[in-house]
Amino acid sequence: MYPVDVGPIREELADVLSSMTELANVRASAAISARSEQHTSLPLPDFLDLFNHSWDFVLKCEVICRRMIVGLRGVVVSQVCWTPRPPLTFPSLTKDRRNPSFKRSTKTEYHVRRG
Repeated sequence: MYPVDVGPIREELADVLSSMTELANVRASAAISARSEQHTSLPLPDFLDLFNHSWDFVLKCEVICRRMIVGLRGVVVSQVCWTPRPPLTFPSLTKDRRNPSFKRSTKTEYHVRRG
C-alpha cells in the first residue's frame, strides 16, 4: 500500500468550501438588498427575526471558512441604523413644576430607524 498525501486534497476542498460559502453570501445579500424597502415596513419582531437569522448565517459561514466574508455582513448591518431621538418634553405641564413628583427627563432615548 502506498502512502497518500491528503494535504493538497484537503486544501482544494477548503478552497471549494470557501468559494461556495462566499457565493451563498453574495446571493443572500442580493435577495436581502432587493427587499430592503419591504424590510422597513416589517414590525420590529419580524425584522429582528430576519436580522438574527441572517447574522447567524454570516457567522456560521465565517466559522466554517475560518475567515471574514463581508458581502452579506455589510448588507445586513446597513439595514439597521441607530439614531438618537430628542427627549420628550411637555410644555403644557410647566405649571406642574411646583409639584415635587414632576420630573423632566434629560435622558436621550434611542430607536431603530430602518431604511
